[in-house]
Amino acid sequence: MRLGEWNEASQDAARAAELDPDTGTSWERSAYCLSLLNRLPEAIDLCRGYLEILPEELLESEQWTPLLTTMRRIEQHEKALAGVETILSNPTHSEDESYAASCLFVLSELFRQLTSAEIASPLGCRLRMARLQACLLPLAGESGQSAETRQKWARDALADAEQLRALCPKDAQVYQWHARSLLRVGKRAEAQDVLAATIAVTDRQCSALIQSMQVAEAERKLAKEALNREEWHAVENHCDRAITADQHRLDASFSGSLFHHRSIARHKQGRTLEALEDINIALLIAPNNMSGTFHRGVLYMGLERYQEACTDFEQVERTQLGFEGLSEWLPNAQRWAERPPLKNYYAALGVRVGATDDEIKRAYRRAALQWHPDKHRNTRDIAEKRFKAIQEANEVLSDPIRRFEYDVAEGNVELGKRRPASSGVEACDHHGNSMF
Repeated sequence: MRLGEWNEASQDAARAAELDPDTGTSWERSAYCLSLLNRLPEAIDLCRGYLEILPEELLESEQWTPLLTTMRRIEQHEKALAGVETILSNPTHSEDESYAASCLFVLSELFRQLTSAEIASPLGCRLRMARLQACLLPLAGESGQSAETRQKWARDALADAEQLRALCPKDAQVYQWHARSLLRVGKRAEAQDVLAATIAVTDRQCSALIQSMQVAEAERKLAKEALNREEWHAVENHCDRAITADQHRLDASFSGSLFHHRSIARHKQGRTLEALEDINIALLIAPNNMSGTFHRGVLYMGLERYQEACTDFEQVERTQLGFEGLSEWLPNAQRWAERPPLKNYYAALGVRVGATDDEIKRAYRRAALQWHPDKHRNTRDIAEKRFKAIQEANEVLSDPIRRFEYDVAEGNVELGKRRPASSGVEACDHHGNSMF
């Protein structure tokens, strides 16, 4: 048994029990070997079957103490493992990190009871597989798990997967979970190589994982192409399908990008609150994505939540110097956090402060179409107010002179910028001197 020959050891113990049925030690060894072979119910039945026919006075003798002790230990393992595997088999438990944490605690206690040789047994492999699955159970962005904990558990899962590959080289399930652990640490290409192995592709679950990865990748590619063409509805649809295929969110960078892209598409369609929900999920999955943090800051500006926008922009400034667009957005966020504008025409149209004329025209058409009162018969009063605000914002921002005057009044532009030529007035510095 020390050499890892578990079946041979079990057969030897069974023969010894048959030759000397009145000795508790031989039965205890037989049950012990069955348990290491991960045949826990058989081991328990063997112990109970023999103990039930023993006279009561013999049960209390030292001769049978080892058998009783082993039976109780095996029963404990069977009950604990059944509880862990029940938790792991319920998909809803991925939405709360505490379920995985409780599984890992139970499994750590079971591992402590095994020797190094026993850990390499089929029972040890079952424990290791359960621990791997528990490490990967929490759903990124939904479970409340921090990125740091997710990364640590991912490394632990990968270590277990590599051990299982060495111990169980022909087990297709091991290949599948090895691929999942590689995805969790961001090694997507290596995960695809593992799944492409001949032994793995014959497994139904491995094939399903391959298919879901292929669908998600294809849809993300289509979403990015639509993004470049500014076809926002198509971007959203492709992201929807990719997110559905990527249900386990194992690759944080990949999964976060899907919600980020969908957030951009929804924002461009004027659905700012939905866009904010998506980018919040994206940043829970991949919190170091400064592009996502900047995008959320822009959304906060549109929602007139200037202090939160300021916090996001300042985080980007600390993390990534020279981030494109930050020099324009951050000063406005800081200024408006202290003194919000009476009317934020840019927010009404969902554009940045420095938006071009073409951007304003497109944003106006989109916002006017979305909030036309005829499309909101059940909430017509609200739609009419939004539609009126959109019309007013467009009237001001589409007129160069009125836009300049509005920007100066709200502190949106440097006074050194030239006033529109049609006004016939040059811009001056703070002391009234011509800047040209």
